[in-house]
Order: sequence, then C-alpha cells, then structure tokens
Amino acid sequence: MTKLKSGSPFVYDDATDDIVGIRDADGGEKSLVTMGTTGLAIGGSEPTQAQRAQMRDSLSGGSSMNALRTMLLSRMPVSWDLMVGAPTITLGVANAASAISGAVNIAKDSALILESTRCETGAAFPSTLFRLPVNYDAQASGVAAAFTAATVASWTIITDAVQVEFKIMGQGFSSNGRIWVTENGVRKMAGIVPAVPSNGSSYWVLVEFSASGMREIEVELSGGKFGGWNISSSAVIGKKEQVGPSVMILGDSFSEGSGSTAGYHDGWAARFLRIIGATKKTVSAIGSTGYLANNNGLKKSLLERYEHDVVGLPHDVIIHTNGLNVTAVDHTAAASEVFAGINAGIPGCLQIAFGPFQPHSLDVEARRVAIATAAAENGVLFIDNVTDMEITGTGRLGAPAGNGNSDIVINPDNTHPTPYGHQHIAEWRFRALCKALSL
Repeated sequence: MTKLKSGSPFVYDDATDDIVGIRDADGGEKSLVTMGTTGLAIGGSEPTQAQRAQMRDSLSGGSSMNALRTMLLSRMPVSWDLMVGAPTITLGVANAASAISGAVNIAKDSALILESTRCETGAAFPSTLFRLPVNYDAQASGVAAAFTAATVASWTIITDAVQVEFKIMGQGFSSNGRIWVTENGVRKMAGIVPAVPSNGSSYWVLVEFSASGMREIEVELSGGKFGGWNISSSAVIGKKEQVGPSVMILGDSFSEGSGSTAGYHDGWAARFLRIIGATKKTVSAIGSTGYLANNNGLKKSLLERYEHDVVGLPHDVIIHTNGLNVTAVDHTAAASEVFAGINAGIPGCLQIAFGPFQPHSLDVEARRVAIATAAAENGVLFIDNVTDMEITGTGRLGAPAGNGNSDIVINPDNTHPTPYGHQHIAEWRFRALCKALSL
C-alpha cells in the first residue's frame, strides 16, 4: 500500500514510510527506484523500459548493480588514523637520482600499476616523463589541460619491498596527497605526500617500512604529475588488479572537498569511495555548478559537459550529487536530459541520484522534487537526501543553536560541511546506498 502526505508530491510506502514514487503536474504517478525498492512499481503498474535496463536484479550476472552489490559486500575496513608503525616518508632532492641502491624502475605506465582514473602522457600534460589525470574539461574555454583541485588520481602497486619510491613533478598541484597501505585485510593511511616546490623539477619520494611484507601501496595526488615507482632489486612485485565496478561521482564544491581540512583527500567523496572499496574511480566535481548552473558562464554546467566528461569517460556506476547550485529551481528538464544522455551513451551503467544537500536552504524541497522527477523519468536510482540525512537543527559552526548536530556539521558559511560534516555525509551516503540496494 502507498500513501500521500499533505503538500508533498511524493508517494510513500505505507509500512516503511520510504519514498517509492512521485506525482507529476497532471496528477499521474511515476514509480521511483529508491530506498528499499529495486524497480517495484506503484499500483501494480510495470516498471518502465529504462528502469528494466538500468535496475537489473541480482540474477542478472555482470550487471553494474550486481557488481556494486558484490563490491559493497566484500569491502575491507578503512582506518583514517595514521597507521601504527607508519613508514618514514622523505622528499628527495630536485632532479636527483634514486635513493634506493640498485633500484628497479616500474615505469609510470606499467601494467603492474593500477591507475585509478584516466591519465595521459605528453607535452601538453605537461611532460612526456609524467602521467597526469585528464578527468574532465573544467573550464568554459574547453582547454583540456585546465584542471581544478578535484582532479585526483592514484597509482597502486603490490610489493614486499622495505623501500619504495614514487616520482612526482613540482608544478602546480596540491601537496595534500595521501599515501595508503593495505595489509592484513585493512586499508590504512600511511602518511601525507611532502610539500613539493612548484618549480618544474622532478622529485623522488622515499617510503621506507620497518620490515618487508606483501602490501598494497597507493599514492593519491591532487592534480599531481606521476613518474613511476622504484623498488629494491630483491623485492617481489605483483600486479594490482581492479576490484569491483568503476565509479564516478559528479558534483560541485562539496565533492571537491570544500570545508574539509585537506580539500579532496578529506572530503566526503574521497571518504565514500574508500568506504565502498572502489579502485577505479573518478571525481568530476566543479564548484558553483550543477545540472544547470555554470557560475554565470565562467564554468560548465553538467548539462553542458556530460557528453565530454561522463560519456567520454565511461564508468559502470555514475553517482550524481548536484542540485545545490541552480540558476532555476525547477531544473527537471536539465537533469532529465543528463540522465537520458548518460543512459544512451553508456548502456548498462547504473545511475544513482542523491537529492540536494543543504538542510538550511529554503528551496531544497523544490530541488529535491526536480531531481526525483527526472530520476523517475529515466530509471535512475533516487536516494532522498532531505528527510533521512540525520542532520538536525538550525545552527552552524561558530553560531550554534543547541538544537541539533548542524552545530558541528555545517560550516560558518552556512553551506558547506565541516571536516566532521564530510565524514558524516560519506558514512550516511554509504548506509543509504546499502539500504537502496537491499544490503
């Protein structure tokens, strides 16, 4: 049985109170693939063709949804604190040789390295000696080599070496990089990439462990230029394979990590991708943009860039988190065109659309309805961000109201999350995704 609530266009499950559908302007009802349901229809009507194509159940082997379920069920724990017995991390001298005696080089584009997202090598990117992520075309000018802080990539190897090195170029990227180690079934934060002068020189960064042992070692850089690994000649090296489906997060400044302590690396998107265990991953986020918003023409809206940035870089799972920055509150048509275009351009992908995040916004209900309506039209999994976000109260950091957790979740700007807020969003969205996939 379903029910309606006064003043709301949403249709709710009478037993669970979950949103299962939405009424259109003419009073007709459309089913929503949403929390607790996977294609269940309203009033006995059949799911649409788009829903059937996009939301296959667990019996359809190889589907993006089934692959995502499997990855979530097999994920390993993540420790955000600096690991016990963390390696020593040392920045070398500019343009110096390796600090490892008899080092064996693993080339930047070696098949032994798992590269998290699409990268390129070439004179424009900016050197033939380095790999640089080219995740998306962020600027209105259409210059592919222009990037924002959310252009992040990581490179992972498996080895038992006591000493490893990775090469980076000191030119125009954030030094907030992270080094992660996976051993004994736990992914751990091993340290921060040292600050590198922006002088165009190359640097080896030495990572030295106290003892040998097989482990995954991943370096994650914001817009960084990666030049390969070195290991000792006696070390064993294995090939790191992709685990689970590839995942892309589309968003705005929230997904860039605004308000966190270290930009992207401590933002909700980075935390979420690590929680779910994604190894092939892209965050395509541009602040002050959305389905329609383009920062008054200074940047590109998702509608303007999805063909290049999303269809042009196919992923198995596409997660939408736009909806805060809008030039018009009712952006149903733009969101629907984006959803439909991605369905057509990446057959078999799974699209997930979270509602807008901003509990203090006066327009959040209209934005929520717009996204949900577009999702219903295109068989996109919609996860409500408003009624179940577990963010309460009217205060913010620096101006507490004492009536909820927004006192510590929302930044003084009354918009972006605090560092704790980013953690909260990542964990909530993980739980919401598991619920939506009936896990």
